[in-house]
Amino acid sequence: MKRNKSFTASRRLRANTQRRTMLKRAHQRVMARRKQFAITELQEEWSQAS
Repeated sequence: MKRNKSFTASRRLRANTQRRTMLKRAHQRVMARRKQFAITELQEEWSQAS
């Protein structure tokens, strides 16, 4: 008897989509942290310079 491949393929596709969205969210968090860090570093430099 043949196995129905559409179900397993759709499950794999869903897992890949979930993985991509999770990575996107994590990347957004990292980029936000980097931006915040850069801003605080600049502020510290400016406060030391003046």
